[in-house]
Amino acid sequence: MKKLISLALLLFAICSCASVEQTNKTDSETIAVELNDTASVIERMATTDVLLLSDHTYPGQLNLSSGGADGTERLFIDPTIKTLVPKLENLGLSTYTLNVEDMIKSKDIQTKAEFNAAYAEYDKVLAAAVANKVTIIAIHYDANIIPPQDYKTGSLYVGGAQVILDDRAVSQASIDFSKTFIEQKILEQLNALGFRIRPGYENAIRYQANITLKNIGLSEGGATLLEIGAQRQALEFFGTPDKTAKAIEGVLTNIAKLIHKFRLDKQLNN
Repeated sequence: MKKLISLALLLFAICSCASVEQTNKTDSETIAVELNDTASVIERMATTDVLLLSDHTYPGQLNLSSGGADGTERLFIDPTIKTLVPKLENLGLSTYTLNVEDMIKSKDIQTKAEFNAAYAEYDKVLAAAVANKVTIIAIHYDANIIPPQDYKTGSLYVGGAQVILDDRAVSQASIDFSKTFIEQKILEQLNALGFRIRPGYENAIRYQANITLKNIGLSEGGATLLEIGAQRQALEFFGTPDKTAKAIEGVLTNIAKLIHKFRLDKQLNN
């Protein structure tokens, strides 16, 4: 059954062709965007245990509220994921890291057309991962403190380590997976390194509207978004993204073990 699902998704992706036309609403021009081979990535989801999402656009590329904390979140996310991947693979888990810019040939999102095309392909991969019961984790670094006048809800935002789901689309597996981060004291471990836990979520999942979580939350392999902590705290305590990844390496080791055990307990491993 899993192979049939994967084949159907692959055929769907192939029908999307190697390039798409996107309309730039600003100037009404139709621009051809050359895509990468998304079909092969979709096919790979059939043998992937853990999908790691960087989620945001890269600094210097088009940022339509997609650059994350200070518009530079990917600078911290990428080395964190790169540190986590071998820990997962050493436990026998197959992994894939999905970056939105990799969905287009240029790997450089500069226009609205490229932005739309890249995220459309990105979402196809997420759908394939969900269909194949992949365990999906989006790694983020949070905003620090945003005063009420600058925050969208008009209230003070205090960022920090937290586990997030979107209640518009959530499986029991995703709830169980997210709870494991709290039960295994991952947030407390990050707090011990200096990261603030977001107030009120020391022992609770935070639910908020998030397009990525809406797309991945129904995975029977479990899905979650983990905020490592406030990005500005990472800068303050550790200085650079690479030094931050090194500083939290012990926590990442425990996250890898957590994911491995979760998949074993759910009898999900390929």
